[in-house]
Amino acid sequence: MAEARMTATEAQTFQRILSRNFSLPITAGTLSAAIFVALIYYLVTTLGWVEHSSKVIGQAYYSNKLFVEAETGLRGYVITGRDGFLQPHQDAKTRFPASLAALRRQVSDNPVQVARLQRIENLYGSWNAYAADVLAAERQGAEALVRSERGKQIADALRDEYQGFVRTEETLRAERSSRASDVAIAAVIAVLILMALLGGMLIVTGRRQLLQLSGAYAEALERQALQNEALQQQDWLKTGQAELAGQLLGQQPVSQLCERSLGHVARYVGAAAGALYFCADELLFRREASYALDADADDERAEFAWARAWPARPRSMRACCGWTTSRPATWRSARPWAAASRPTC
Repeated sequence: MAEARMTATEAQTFQRILSRNFSLPITAGTLSAAIFVALIYYLVTTLGWVEHSSKVIGQAYYSNKLFVEAETGLRGYVITGRDGFLQPHQDAKTRFPASLAALRRQVSDNPVQVARLQRIENLYGSWNAYAADVLAAERQGAEALVRSERGKQIADALRDEYQGFVRTEETLRAERSSRASDVAIAAVIAVLILMALLGGMLIVTGRRQLLQLSGAYAEALERQALQNEALQQQDWLKTGQAELAGQLLGQQPVSQLCERSLGHVARYVGAAAGALYFCADELLFRREASYALDADADDERAEFAWARAWPARPRSMRACCGWTTSRPATWRSARPWAAASRPTC
């Protein structure tokens, strides 16, 4: 019962080790995959924002270019008086509000930039009013408006706002790129450390428990070997007893019965020689059968040796047998009937 419980416990331990050695790598792999998926998602999102900042910067440069074209066209008209210079001014004046609206949509999530665009729009309205005054005035009046530097002041303020807008977007783009790089490096390092820790823990605990399980199985195998040896010994003994009983079946003379039983036992245990004695009285033994011995040799000395060796044998002991063997000291030679360098009864 104890061995059965021990075997069940060892089986449970083995199943637990197998489950852990299977589940831990799966868990670690799943966790690593989840971390990498989250990292990739974060990087894609961050790169999207970086690309968004680049688009905003490009749109800001385009809007500023339109204002520069409008300003250049107005200046050329004032200097030369030719209407041809007004064409770039009119085109830029038409496209500027749309570019500014597109820029406002792109930075709608940034209140600081939205406020700056509002100031740009107000300044552009002021400059547009100045341009209308210049175009409505005569040539001398237009030159006077230009010399007043009213338009220059508005244009300089508008350019400063554009520069601030672009610098803010460039700062945001740099911060997003740097943060994405830092997060990616930190995530990779964290995953590597996690995998190393899990791998080391799995190796240490798995090796220790596998060694314990190996020792338990070695002990179980040793116990099984001892049990098998004991069963073989019992089987050998029972087989010998059954065969000896078969030799004693039927009505047989005493001499034949002794010869057959002695011969079978001697051959079964591998004895080199043997003898079977009957107790005539308390001190006298008579040899009734022998195996590989001269039937007439040394009877008196054998009887005398028995009488001196065992002077007070019980009357219930009526027969003795003895033999010698040249077999090596195996487990069979440890049998009660196979160890006779002297007679046993």
